[in-house]
Amino acid sequence: MVACEVRTLRLHRGAPAFGPRPEPLMNPNSTMNENTYDALQIGQSYSVDRLITAADVRTFATLTGDDNPIHIDEEFAAGTRFGKPIVHGVLLLGIISKVLGRDFPGPGSIAVSISSKFVRPVPVGSTITVEVR
Repeated sequence: MVACEVRTLRLHRGAPAFGPRPEPLMNPNSTMNENTYDALQIGQSYSVDRLITAADVRTFATLTGDDNPIHIDEEFAAGTRFGKPIVHGVLLLGIISKVLGRDFPGPGSIAVSISSKFVRPVPVGSTITVEVR
């Protein structure tokens, strides 16, 4: 099931980072892909699954100030057409951005343009799959 389609994506080969790589923020046990934009070849693909928890959504709401109750209030969300809290769409795009800049194609890649359409809600507690082709 597709929840967010990215139709247009432009990547930019960024300048190498200065100094040592920062520690990962979301998953301290993960390792950064050593591939680079220059090593990218036609036909390569990458896929990763990510569980989006209520804590993730609350953190995002706190950081952005987007505390719309449809995202963080189970009682409120139960009375909506969704029936339960849903993930912020921009949080989903942030995970896509993480995949592009960190996982595939990897370090030095910067998403300079993303065009997306949210085609259905993602309930909090869902596992999403980001697939890059």
